[in-house]
Amino acid sequence: MRETKEFNQIEYINNYIKKKYDRINLVVPAGSKQVIKNRAAQKGKSVNQYINELIDNDLKNSKEKKGDKKMKEFKYVITDPEGIHARPAGELVKATKEFQSAITLTKDGKTGDCKRIFGIMGLAVKAGNEITLTFDGEDEEAAYAAVTEFVKANL
Repeated sequence: MRETKEFNQIEYINNYIKKKYDRINLVVPAGSKQVIKNRAAQKGKSVNQYINELIDNDLKNSKEKKGDKKMKEFKYVITDPEGIHARPAGELVKATKEFQSAITLTKDGKTGDCKRIFGIMGLAVKAGNEITLTFDGEDEEAAYAAVTEFVKANL
């Protein structure tokens, strides 16, 4: 007798979701869950659709408030013969943590958070590599000035 594997719809859907979406576990104050369910139902949406719509609207509004303002960027070719190793990476983290703006470092299409040493070290930046620093936030002008000065002097 030949065995056939039964199609498992739940497993298929879960695998699809893992490939296409990021999961977020949301914790809300006691009593809020029912309020959210009720509001979603009033709009004829699932809880997931309702929350995603709220997030999308919030992100859209924050972009509109910035207008056409572009993030500050700084391109630089690393001159330190040892590249960005632990000591300068640690100093860069200290320099960037003084600011609220999001500051990222990109090399060869990969991006790391400048406020996390592993985000920088994981890029394995060597001498001669071109990097791009991106600044986005309320204090991006001040961050740009201070961090670019640091990079020019130390990297």
